[in-house]
Amino acid sequence: TASIRSGREGDNYGTNLQFYTQAYGGASGGDGLERARIDSSGRLGIGTISPGATLHVNGSSMPLILDCTSANSNSLVFRVGGTTKGYIGPAGNLGGSDNDMGYRVESGNNQIFYIGATERARIDSSGNITPGADATQNLGSASLRWANVYSADLQLSNEGSQNDIDGT
Repeated sequence: TASIRSGREGDNYGTNLQFYTQAYGGASGGDGLERARIDSSGRLGIGTISPGATLHVNGSSMPLILDCTSANSNSLVFRVGGTTKGYIGPAGNLGGSDNDMGYRVESGNNQIFYIGATERARIDSSGNITPGADATQNLGSASLRWANVYSADLQLSNEGSQNDIDGT
């Protein structure tokens, strides 16, 4: 059994739509389970009766799959005020190989990486990779080191303290 019902929020009748279905093989004639809801604010909840965002998907096993039959249109697009800021999706849609996954920020914008509310690194619009703040992060650690570093011109500076590489 499947049904669409008008629901009520508090004393207000007809303020949401509720979508019910019954599991395959379930007893016939029952009410089924509420699977989705559009609340009075226009928020769509799938797997939740209390959507907390415009689209709120809740599930115990892979709650969201984005699948598109067109090879060039299956990326998530992020916009602010109608202006596209970036994309996440198959790299073939973003200018790379179809076999890779990637994300792209529109020209003139930075890619900033946060942990909590602290900026830890950024790739600026010129392609420079920088730490979140001056002299605050390491590249690797004592237990997680880079195997090789390749550079056209490697410049190291300790800002006046002894150079750890050659002792000068």
